[in-house]
Amino acid sequence: MIGAIYITDDYYFHNIDVDTIRLRSQNLNCKKTTNQDLVPSKLLKLSSGVMRNYICKLLNMSINAGKYPNAMKYEKLCPVFKKDNKLVVSNYRHVNILLSMTKTFEREIVYQRTNLFSTIFSPLLYGFRRKHSCEIVLLRIIENISTGFLMTVKLHI
Repeated sequence: MIGAIYITDDYYFHNIDVDTIRLRSQNLNCKKTTNQDLVPSKLLKLSSGVMRNYICKLLNMSINAGKYPNAMKYEKLCPVFKKDNKLVVSNYRHVNILLSMTKTFEREIVYQRTNLFSTIFSPLLYGFRRKHSCEIVLLRIIENISTGFLMTVKLHI
């Protein structure tokens, strides 16, 4: 199938349209992306339809080829201090700062993958899913216990 990458028997990564590029790039934090790709985040965020057409074409070529361009694999590694002594290396965590186009592409792939998984996973699976936190699991368990208890009480009265 042209315009998509085969993932399972019935799933493909779909091509990205210009409106999707606009939507994904609107949420870019200009302070948290690197300009190594010579495309400032602000330019991507405010770009006209012409530039988005080229970006869209580039990202769709990547999806159709099933390969990620080496030029977009650049990331800047920044150590962030966590706690205690600043001279101890283990007291730092690393943060990768990605290219703005990479971040836009990643967000769309994650969006498509999440839609796929939401149809496959059980609605009772809560780990690492948006709007499926541990608190919601606990509330659902308490609700089920309460409902069961009330049903038992009603039956014995």
